Amino acid sequence: MYKEALKNGYRYSSAKGYVTTQDLFQAPLTGVYSLDAIAQSINKNIKGLGEESFVADVNGECRDELTKKLDILKDIIADRLVEQEARKDAAKKKARRDILLRALENVENAELASKSKEELLKELEKIDEEEY
Repeated sequence: MYKEALKNGYRYSSAKGYVTTQDLFQAPLTGVYSLDAIAQSINKNIKGLGEESFVADVNGECRDELTKKLDILKDIIADRLVEQEARKDAAKKKARRDILLRALENVENAELASKSKEELLKELEKIDEEEY
């Protein structure tokens, strides 16, 4: 699918003018200039061709190319949505990890605060002896 797009030099009409298949990978998912807007435009063009004839090949080549372009866009959009979801999951995991680390630090501080003055002084002496 991509090989054919590159070989035939597919261009996609967008708010920024015509873009290449390669340009689609940098386009945002939504907005005026986006994968969604370009896909909607191509889908509208396909529907504008009218009913497909199974006898006469009227608009057949045009419909085929538009369908291939739409399939490429759908594939890129699907990949981008998967990547977007993976970034969200990674951010959630990082946030949860940070919370757990802070909680662990609080537990350790509470344990330390529960020690007697003598125990704390002994630990300080031990550390001071190791440093020097």
